[in-house]
Amino acid sequence: MLPAIAIVVLLIALAATLSVWRLLTKGVDELTEVARRLSQGDYRARVRDLPEHEYGKLGETINALADRIEATVSELSSDKAQLSAILANIVEAVVAVDGEGRIIALNPALCALFSINPREALDRPFVATLRHARLNELLSHVLKDGVSRVEEVALVTPEERVFESHAVPLIQDRVRAGALLVLHDITRMRALEKVRREFVANVSHELRTPLASIRGFAETLRDGAINDVENRMEFIETIEKDAQRLSALVEDLLDLSAIESGHRKPVLEALSLLELASEAAASLKVLADRNRVKLIIKENPTLPKVRADRPQLKQVLANLMDNAVKFNRDEGSVTVSATVEGGHLVVSVEDTGQGIPEADLPRVFERFYRVDKARARELGGTGLGLSIAKHIVEAHGGAIEVKSRLGEGSIFRFKLPL
Repeated sequence: MLPAIAIVVLLIALAATLSVWRLLTKGVDELTEVARRLSQGDYRARVRDLPEHEYGKLGETINALADRIEATVSELSSDKAQLSAILANIVEAVVAVDGEGRIIALNPALCALFSINPREALDRPFVATLRHARLNELLSHVLKDGVSRVEEVALVTPEERVFESHAVPLIQDRVRAGALLVLHDITRMRALEKVRREFVANVSHELRTPLASIRGFAETLRDGAINDVENRMEFIETIEKDAQRLSALVEDLLDLSAIESGHRKPVLEALSLLELASEAAASLKVLADRNRVKLIIKENPTLPKVRADRPQLKQVLANLMDNAVKFNRDEGSVTVSATVEGGHLVVSVEDTGQGIPEADLPRVFERFYRVDKARARELGGTGLGLSIAKHIVEAHGGAIEVKSRLGEGSIFRFKLPL
């Protein structure tokens, strides 16, 4: 009997051992599978059936670790997506390199500027990617000594553009880990600065000439010429003429400044273009008669009214007609006409004057630009009339142009939306 009982006990013990082994093995297998999935990036893997023994505590620890990993990865992914969105929408061209000079990040603006494929550029040396000697030098110096640098560089893309280049070190955990290059396009700013400098120089010149004349004749009169009955009236008339020129220049400058800054916005009303042209012609009659120029306003009964600012539109017509009269020939004419073309009122001011050289045509609407500088000053022009006309027409949503040939006169045309 004893051997039989021993066998039964042995079998029961063996069965219990196998049962425990299966339970333990199952727990180990599940823990192993969850660990494997986590290592492969499946951060949602969890131990589902937690046993009561020590493996259960290990499973809880793995689940807690998985929760932290999933939260951290989610936060990093969100930060990366946000950083990528910011980088993609930055107007400035941006590129970042690691300590070895290999590109680790760049944005679409830089890719467009240098015609770079972003996928091919990543992890490549910036020297072989940017292909711009000065920019490569800037980044190399920053990588070498960690000192930030700012410098203006010119790029041809295909037109020449000017960029303010900022090269700074990338610091990570207080250790220099690379460099960042930011290119800010300042082409327009530099162009505006050039225009401003030229404008100031032109204004200074335009003011200096009549002021010098007024001062000179005033000193002459003070030094005794006031008793010169034969010449003193001529001196006084010259002073008056130059003072009027100064006054006209200041008024034109104020007008131009107000229009450009938007402080003189058009007050629109329905206007008869030919009626305004007749008023402008009446104000120029004395000048036209003196220059023996005939002013012609072509009638057009079917012409619709246009919505515009009365004083501004009259100023445009007066400026164009004034130029046409001053630079006309003896017994010449100035003809004003208007038609409707494609939803626009098109106005033409045609003269029979000397015409404008082809090389000067693109610049006639520039401030202070004169085709015949000596004659323009002699006739008392400020050099701002056409520029003011252009700004007023554009403020009304229109456009202005000129066509001319030497010896055949000129045609100034502007159109306003109906």
